[in-house]
Amino acid sequence: MAIPTARVRKRDGFEQGLDLFKLAESAELALASIGSSGVSTSTLAEQAVLLTPVDSREMIDSAALALALEAELGAIDAQAADAYRTYRRARRLAIARLRVHTETGRLTESLAWDRERLTLALVRDRFLERGVARDVASNVERRLAAGDWLHLTGRFVAACADNECRAMGLPAEPLGDPRVGLERRHLRAWLSGDCLPLEGAGGPMPAMSPEGTDTRPMLGGELLARFAIDEILTPAQAEALASGAFALPRLNDWMRAARVRLHPEPNESETDFWRRVSAARQIAAEVQVFWPGRRNQGDPASQATELSRLAPDWLTDSACRLRLATTDTQLALDWARSGRVHRMSAAAFSAILSAEPALAEHLAEANHTVLTWQPPAKMPSASTLAHRRLDGFVVINLAQLAIRAGAWSDTAFREALFETAALAAGAARRLAERAGMGPRPTVCFMPAGLAEAWAELRPDTAMSTDRARRFVLNIRSMFDQAARELGLIPEHAYPPHAEATGVRLAETDALPGCSSYFCGWQLDSSLAVPTTADFDVTPWLEFAAAPAHSMSDDTLARRLPSARRADS
Repeated sequence: MAIPTARVRKRDGFEQGLDLFKLAESAELALASIGSSGVSTSTLAEQAVLLTPVDSREMIDSAALALALEAELGAIDAQAADAYRTYRRARRLAIARLRVHTETGRLTESLAWDRERLTLALVRDRFLERGVARDVASNVERRLAAGDWLHLTGRFVAACADNECRAMGLPAEPLGDPRVGLERRHLRAWLSGDCLPLEGAGGPMPAMSPEGTDTRPMLGGELLARFAIDEILTPAQAEALASGAFALPRLNDWMRAARVRLHPEPNESETDFWRRVSAARQIAAEVQVFWPGRRNQGDPASQATELSRLAPDWLTDSACRLRLATTDTQLALDWARSGRVHRMSAAAFSAILSAEPALAEHLAEANHTVLTWQPPAKMPSASTLAHRRLDGFVVINLAQLAIRAGAWSDTAFREALFETAALAAGAARRLAERAGMGPRPTVCFMPAGLAEAWAELRPDTAMSTDRARRFVLNIRSMFDQAARELGLIPEHAYPPHAEATGVRLAETDALPGCSSYFCGWQLDSSLAVPTTADFDVTPWLEFAAAPAHSMSDDTLARRLPSARRADS
């Protein structure tokens, strides 16, 4: 029997090749429904094709072909023809009532099933030829109709398409989403330079970018952050991070060290030191540079020159934050006058104030000198002093934990804090291991919203020195315990800059009257001079140089002689 090489025109006008196997399968289903067997369904299909009119373009209408097959079945058994007719009607009704829900859609806004939409998605996202994509979509539609489904999710439809592609030997994406949360329309917008990604998976939509912006570095950071959240962190850690219980600043750059602090080696030249600083930008998200004021005293060749004064200009890099520190008075003054914010130990500034009060006044007036203080401690070795690496940086939202615990709920607050600290330490550990930071990574834990947490836990109660001491020391103890239990080395000195972390956490909590949390150990960040409680319990302090009042403060004066002079 010669079967014509005709093509079939569907109801929607689409044309495709004649498929005798599908036609025979339909006849077999109709006969099986009435218990009939022993009939060659392939022969029935061929006879139906021969009885169907073919137009001048050698095209067969799909509706006419179905009627011809129905007639062939009726010639054998009227019940078979009725079963085939009922099957086709039931399938049309099943397809008509299918509703597809997207991730953000509501029940009343769901979309009707559209095979053409799935076809176009397969062409666009899987790069299939249109005819092949339509076959895949038709097979998916047939299986959904047979399953008597009513409500479908977009993910389920995608999974069905993946399964059908595999069954047909076509390339398919894995059932788990490999795009770590990136939508293709956002990806196209970012690559075109029209939009900027929100750092660290900060939201569902991109932000508009200035014209001509190269978004590829930021896109890489966005991908890295989303990969860390989706693939490295546990669900509990990712949920706590998303809720604002803790933050991982520079999550978009977790493959590099959080901070590297560099100090000139004893016999290192000024040129070699700044070359080492330049190279360190590749391995750290923040490079902290310290130039001592008493380096090889009496040797003019070892003192700071124009190279050190101008180095920050040519070392500026958008991919790495550069933070300066020095105890060289003239270098500090040059940096301040050129608009460079820098650190100086409070003990060194006190010495300058005593020996050269005019220079100290100039530094304070320039308003670019930040004083630092930390409790006395053993001096590190020369090799450790020359290169100190911090692998991770975590900020824990104390305000949110206090709000959830409620007033006077010290026990509930401590339990929630230890749980959050453990999650944060675990997240830092996972990231450090994946980045190859070594067997015992060094991590800095910093609180955010310390004052707000106290106000929530102790409403209408003044913070006495003794109460403040116990409150802060308990928090530090829990941070350190959580870190050590996971094999981390806690570090408090020279913390990296928290950037906008305090703002983002405050926005998450939406605490009335608070637009940003202070990230640090100081109980009252609004004071220019640290309080007695701050000096008693905090592991690290930073405050602006203001010799007119702060350096004459008795609390500060009594503590500066005992401060660690590692940078003096």
